[in-house]
Amino acid sequence: MKLILDVYRDDKLLLRWEQSNKESYVVGRGESDIPVNDPECSRSHALFCTDPSGQLCILDLGSSNGTFVYGQSVQSARVEIGARIRIGQCELVVVGFDPINGVSHPVKESSGDLVLRGWPDAFVALSKQELENFIEFFDSKDIKISARLQDIAEKKNNKK
Repeated sequence: MKLILDVYRDDKLLLRWEQSNKESYVVGRGESDIPVNDPECSRSHALFCTDPSGQLCILDLGSSNGTFVYGQSVQSARVEIGARIRIGQCELVVVGFDPINGVSHPVKESSGDLVLRGWPDAFVALSKQELENFIEFFDSKDIKISARLQDIAEKKNNKK
């Protein structure tokens, strides 16, 4: 997917970040896809990905200080162009997004379900609770998630 973000600190533009070669992007300190140089930002703080309908989502990866969309603490949320996301003392503003530009565009299965091909490998690294929170978010919006994500959740449940 293609994603363009402006990263601000104290209302000052620090960085315009743009990439289009991956299906998901990790925000964090250090060597993350989207580097945020802030002591309140975890190394793997949050993940940008698309949901099965092709909408942009952000998922908190169990960060120490949380992820906030328009000032609200979120575990996962859909975000649109113009969305303001606070991570630590930095604010990320979604400037552009195109799900078709990568491998994560949704396809309609013969069953009629929308399925996202190639869910991000980062989901495998999520804790059982984080994954359940993500699935619960889509269930609450009455959105069918992909069979692959459901398989990951079932494997985690079987490891209890």
